[in-house]
Amino acid sequence: KIYGGIIQGYAMHENYNDFDAAFVATHGGNTTGAHNHYDTASFIYDVAGVRWAHDLGWEPYTNKAPDTDKYRRRAEGHNLIVINPSKEPGQDAGFSPIERTGQDEKSSFVIIDASEAYKTKATIYINQTKKTTQD
Repeated sequence: KIYGGIIQGYAMHENYNDFDAAFVATHGGNTTGAHNHYDTASFIYDVAGVRWAHDLGWEPYTNKAPDTDKYRRRAEGHNLIVINPSKEPGQDAGFSPIERTGQDEKSSFVIIDASEAYKTKATIYINQTKKTTQD
């Protein structure tokens, strides 16, 4: 399911009626704003009733540190790649749209264009092709 707008989200369920089935959720959208984090393309992943990839979620408002010092607002506080770690938040401000989604009977996918979130962090972009082999 896609949710559009300023914050774009996508969730994939293997089976809605099976607690042990796989579940993945991710989001793109805006990294700027009063309650947003530097976490575009972060994700959670559950299977067999266990959360294998977890997002730490919100930062308590009682923490008066600058946003760039709050671990839960920074990219490394979410399931994200951090390029050249520093005192910066790990992603640039901007918009990362969901570019494409797809599904069939056995799989689904989502593509988020996070290039704006890493525009000052990465200067080389590499096209990658995913190859799957079946045993």
